Amino acid sequence: MKITIEESKDIEETEIHIKCSAITEDLSKIIAAISLYDNIVVGVIDNTSYMIKAADIFYFETIDNRVFIYTEDKTYETMLKIYEIEEKFKSTSFVRISKSAVVNLRKISSIQRKPYSKLIAELINGEKIIISRHYMPDIAAKLGI
Repeated sequence: MKITIEESKDIEETEIHIKCSAITEDLSKIIAAISLYDNIVVGVIDNTSYMIKAADIFYFETIDNRVFIYTEDKTYETMLKIYEIEEKFKSTSFVRISKSAVVNLRKISSIQRKPYSKLIAELINGEKIIISRHYMPDIAAKLGI
């Protein structure tokens, strides 16, 4: 792979051009990572709106018809519905793990099988969340396993 960077004060907005003979799985992952970097979600705490970089989000979860955004140390509320989040981030490292949650795979440190076919994902901040077996094929596809 060849990387060329052109730096100039005349350039107002960063552009990324990819030239390839075919879009491979590795290239798709690079494109998804780049797309995620510039993606912003609005989260609310105490009637104050915050712009949250998608790359900083650990997961989204629906509780009592409200959707929450979890980062390393804060919890925000969003007006987005869980299906809208899933659609918005479908070509990124975010994946649906249950009827009520979408997780950023880049924030998972391990996945453990527990009794009764239960799966537990441990996030890089030590938090643990349950993965529904129903969604495991989607997770495996995103991870390439």
